[in-house]
This record gives sequence, C-alpha cells and structure tokens, in this order.
Amino acid sequence: MPQRRWQKDHQHFSRKVALREAALAQAGLSSLVVCETCGGQGRLVQACYRDATGVVFDIDDMAIATLAAQRPTWRVYQADAAIALAGGIASDLPYTILDCDPYGSPWTMLEGFFRSPRVFAPTMVVVLTDGSRQKQRLGGLQYGWESWQDRYGRNLFAIYLRCCQERLALLVSEAGYRVAWWHGRYGGHSGQMAYCAAVLRQPAVAYTDGPAQG
Repeated sequence: MPQRRWQKDHQHFSRKVALREAALAQAGLSSLVVCETCGGQGRLVQACYRDATGVVFDIDDMAIATLAAQRPTWRVYQADAAIALAGGIASDLPYTILDCDPYGSPWTMLEGFFRSPRVFAPTMVVVLTDGSRQKQRLGGLQYGWESWQDRYGRNLFAIYLRCCQERLALLVSEAGYRVAWWHGRYGGHSGQMAYCAAVLRQPAVAYTDGPAQG
C-alpha cells in the first residue's frame, strides 16, 4: 500500500478508536456485550473491546473465518446484519455496545436492531460510521432521509451530522432510550464520512453534547 494511503487509513482508524474510547468513558459500563454488525478483520474489537463478549456479523467468507478464530466465545454469523437483526437473531443478549461500521449506510442495520423485539440494557453505547454523506452532494431523495430533506432541503451535506443526530435520537426513542451523550465528526476523503457515537440510557437523563467537528 502506498505510504500516503496507509497514513490516511491509519489516521481514520485512529479516529474510530478514539471515538469509541470517548463513548465508553462517558457510559461507565460495568460489562461489555457487543453487537458488531460488520466484523471485517476484527481490528476495532482488538483495539477497543478485548475483554468483551457478544455477537459479530459479516458476509465475507475470509472475514468470517478470521472472526471465528479470533473470538472463540462469541456468536459469529455469516449473514447480512440488517436482515438478521430485523429477524430477531441473537435478540436474547442485553447488548451494551452496538458497533456499526459498514462501508456504506448503517441505517438499515440500526433500524433492524432497535425495531425488533429484544432485550435492551439500561445503558448502551452506539457507534456508527456513515458513508452516505457523499450522496447528499447530488441532492437526490434517499430512503430514510425524506423527512429531513422535506425540512431542510434536498442537499443535507452541510448539516449531515445534525441530521444523523436527530435521526438516531428518533430511532432509539422507539426502544425507550434517550441520548445522554453525543459526538460526531466528519472524516474520509473530502469529509464524505460521518463518524458518530452516542450513549443511550433508560429512563431519560439529562442530555450533554460532545463537540461536532467538521
């Protein structure tokens, strides 16, 4: 890999790790039970959740083999996480961390999780990577963003973090959660990615806002 590309990848990975560490520090969790929707090569778990247990999904054959060897005590599923979670797979565990780091949009996975019958922990951390911001440059209607585009205009690029914050808060409220802490920032090439984290609590608690950076 060319050095410049490696430096960028390392920088983005470091930001992802720092985001997760900040959210965990805010949450004060007594146990780490993770639902990881896109396991990949397992780098984030190795960096952030070494002592955790939980469930991991991926669709790639090689990734699944790596994840199964890496996490002998976890449930490892070769499946589309959005479909699996919506169908109630592994709904019996009280997850304290939902980690959603796809290449594209995380929202169908988040909806599958929060809109399916399951055990919900009193406090949980949600971390997401959203690669859909770049599509907002075109200003076209996108599934799930219709009400925000009706409210703010078709091109949400300049206020994408704000919209992610609102959309997540609305979604988790369906499961009885309120957002107790939030942080978001842009990253990737030309800021086309959104990296976000939230601490959710039941019942409602006072809201605090981490800095949203461009």
